[in-house]
Amino acid sequence: MQIFWKWVTKLGGFPGILILLLPIVIMLHPREKWEILRFSFLVFTIVLGIPLLLAALTKLFIHKERPQPMKRGTWRRHILAGSFPSMHTIVVLVIATLVRIFFHTFPFIWRIFPCYLIVAVVVAISRVKLKKHYRIDLLGALFYIPTGFLILNYFIRNMTRGGSGS
Repeated sequence: MQIFWKWVTKLGGFPGILILLLPIVIMLHPREKWEILRFSFLVFTIVLGIPLLLAALTKLFIHKERPQPMKRGTWRRHILAGSFPSMHTIVVLVIATLVRIFFHTFPFIWRIFPCYLIVAVVVAISRVKLKKHYRIDLLGALFYIPTGFLILNYFIRNMTRGGSGS
């Protein structure tokens, strides 16, 4: 069972991002939709990057030990050794949220969105099962997700006003 949890937890890391985004790229395959894909990539970068940056800063400055402690030599290792919040959980929840927001008009969204939510829940469970996080770390991840969407909303509003900033 441990092998299963180790495999599942990878869905919250870089390989998982590629695997989870592949169906989106396939759905947007017709040439007229590539513009949407380029915009979606920019949105994804902002919406995922900002919460992950804030989570990394939290781990750097407010260190909470993992259930199985890790060495903390460099600043990078210090971030990786931190438990709060779960960055894997942030990744899968942001992807699930983006799928729901961007594809709400697609007729099959109610078939695919629950799959993304199930993946998010299973990845979160895997982090606890592998003793990488406490349950509170998973809940803490939920508070980081809106920051990326709020900043994206600010940029979109600013751009539609002609960049005046007012």
